[in-house]
Amino acid sequence: MTGNDRGSGSGADAGTTTDDPPADHAFGCRECGRRWYYTKPQCPDCGSELSTHTTARLGEGTVQAVTRVEVTPEDVRSPNQLALADFDGVRLIAQVAGDDDPTAGDRVAFAGSFTLRGGDDARQPRLRVVEDGG
Repeated sequence: MTGNDRGSGSGADAGTTTDDPPADHAFGCRECGRRWYYTKPQCPDCGSELSTHTTARLGEGTVQAVTRVEVTPEDVRSPNQLALADFDGVRLIAQVAGDDDPTAGDRVAFAGSFTLRGGDDARQPRLRVVEDGG
């Protein structure tokens, strides 16, 4: 997803889309029901066109794996913590916010979308660890 962070929405179906949704939304195919995260020109399963795709808010996800990159390019933060998270079947890899230090099994939510590198216009999702109780 490369669009601006435009808020989280209500969690309801946001209708047909041709723009990138907010960082905390996933795409869905009205033809076959497949859900996915990163922008694609057509459904990865049935090939239906973008104009028939919907978006819906993702709630909390579960961390599947974590890696910490200590040596990064000059314009990327170091250390750069990344997590693979599952949001009810929709999986994505994203940076972890701030000083959060997740482990497999932790609950995460979206912290918005941010640029990965200085001077980059593309915005990517960032995750934060959800403490017990929200």
